[in-house]
Amino acid sequence: MKNAMIFWCTGLSGVGKTAIIDGRIWPFLGGKARGKVISESLHLDKYAVVIKDNTSCYHLSYPFNASTRTIDLKKRSPIIFYKREKFFDVEEDVGMSEKDMLKIYDETERMHLSSRKYY
Repeated sequence: MKNAMIFWCTGLSGVGKTAIIDGRIWPFLGGKARGKVISESLHLDKYAVVIKDNTSCYHLSYPFNASTRTIDLKKRSPIIFYKREKFFDVEEDVGMSEKDMLKIYDETERMHLSSRKYY
């Protein structure tokens, strides 16, 4: 039954359409936790990305043009950064170095450009 549930969830969300799926079962279904999780959302005028690991959570957003179906990676919004403790985001003013910000932007934009998108 676990495998059927996994298939239904991944089929519904469309995550099977990207080349970077590791095929691991989600931890709440008995699988091993990943080191990093990336979540993407597409809104009417915004492409949003959330990257989480055990210690940090990064929220990024970029303008999205629904008419042309393009994301403008050059007009990115500032990163919103939270510390994570015991799987929860801690809302406090946390600073990030410019080097760390550029590393997160680079990772996100490379991931976006290297995957096949269906929107």
